[in-house]
Amino acid sequence: MSVQFPKVIDIDLAKSTYDEHHGNFYFKLDKQVEERWKQHFRDACQQEGADCFYTNQPTINENEWVVAYAEIEGENDLKTVLYHIKHAVAVANQELREIVDAEKAEEAKKKAARNELEQKVKRIAGGLDFN
Repeated sequence: MSVQFPKVIDIDLAKSTYDEHHGNFYFKLDKQVEERWKQHFRDACQQEGADCFYTNQPTINENEWVVAYAEIEGENDLKTVLYHIKHAVAVANQELREIVDAEKAEEAKKKAARNELEQKVKRIAGGLDFN
């Protein structure tokens, strides 16, 4: 599975559970995410330092939903929670993109070294006298 860098695109009220005060809301990601991305997202939520994440860290459900607690109105309302989720998603994307880029660079370096070795061996093998 290729690495995906999602963004939040919607909220599903039918999937969400809430009452007149608060609830757990399902925010839709535009791409399915892998385990590495989920870990970066969890780390970003912890680093976010948002009041709304102190006791109720957002979770990833079915690799495509962010489930987060929010109040209907007040300090930790949906707008505030969405702002912090979007920021955590952006941080997770940035951190994972840096890792993926470093992995690609390392892979290219190894491939170049292997190609160089193959060319060297071909030159040596081409000069062998089997007579």
